[in-house]
Amino acid sequence: MKTTQERLDFYNENYISLFQAFISKGEKEVCIGMDDKCRYCGKSHTETTFKNKSHAIPLFLGNYVYISKDECDECNKAFSEGIEDHLDKYTKPFRLVAKIKGRKKVPAYKSKDQKSRFSFSSGSGISEITDTIGFEKVEIDHDKKKLKYTFEREPYIPIAVYKALVKIGISLMPESLLPMFTKTIEWIMDSNHNNILFKPAILLYKFIPGEKPNKPLVVQLMHKKNGKIKGYPSCVLVIGLGNVIMQVMIPSAFDAVAKNVKISFIPFPTPFDEKWMHGDPQQETLDLTSGEMVVNEKLPMTFKAEDIIPVDPNDLKERDK
Repeated sequence: MKTTQERLDFYNENYISLFQAFISKGEKEVCIGMDDKCRYCGKSHTETTFKNKSHAIPLFLGNYVYISKDECDECNKAFSEGIEDHLDKYTKPFRLVAKIKGRKKVPAYKSKDQKSRFSFSSGSGISEITDTIGFEKVEIDHDKKKLKYTFEREPYIPIAVYKALVKIGISLMPESLLPMFTKTIEWIMDSNHNNILFKPAILLYKFIPGEKPNKPLVVQLMHKKNGKIKGYPSCVLVIGLGNVIMQVMIPSAFDAVAKNVKISFIPFPTPFDEKWMHGDPQQETLDLTSGEMVVNEKLPMTFKAEDIIPVDPNDLKERDK
């Protein structure tokens, strides 16, 4: 099942869409979910509070629209600190490259040694690199007019990243299907990331070259039709932001979740998979099963050289005052 058309036919024949959205800033907010209780802890309005605005998809990914009315303040705080912080750190380089604004602005990146900075200037619309040690993190190909910058991800826990993506799927899940995800909800709420629900926790990752192919935030949640096919995820979440597409399984009772899951994963087809003007996408299958902290992970990314300018560190200090 290698061609784009074959993969498209597979999903059309075997899955139905539970949720699909193309999210851009400026759209009117939409509240989703149940009115009577929290879909995670089960507490009602008489047992807990629902004062905070809970985003069904984290705001830092570019979701300004979909608000969960059935996520209590206590669960919202636990998710934010326990798993979404790891997804924030994991995706920060992607969001910086794609110029995706969070609550206030596009995030800036500083190297661990504080000697290199990659940021976006809203005034010029151009990304800027500041490096006090001679641009050691930068490689420039003058012939091809390309620049490669090596990010160092902030420390993160892989399975917490996966849980945060699964939590998005649960937030968007129709209420009628929630009973099939009881164990999954318990798992994403478990603060002990070494407690394993299943393995491997596979993330299908695709990097698409070019200037922000996914201009809106693209989100799709799909479910198998009547268990028609065996050996494939019952529920799949696909998220596209900027140059990146992430795809994960939302584990459920339909998958007979166990310590070792034998499931085949097929990348969801995109308009960029064939004859894309900027080159072929880079597809990877990543295992996020580990509950151990990952530190000093290098992430090289390539850009068009004209999209980035070098900045003198002294000028940056003066501007940031």
